[in-house]
Amino acid sequence: MKVNNTANNVLIGVGMVFALIPTIAENKPDMRINGNR
Repeated sequence: MKVNNTANNVLIGVGMVFALIPTIAENKPDMRINGNR
């Protein structure tokens, strides 16, 4: 059960990160461009 709970928490965390990436990219394009340099 502990393994299942941990896996669910990881998936939720990853999902939140992927959900935030588009917002960050739209709000701060300058940072994304600097990161590619």
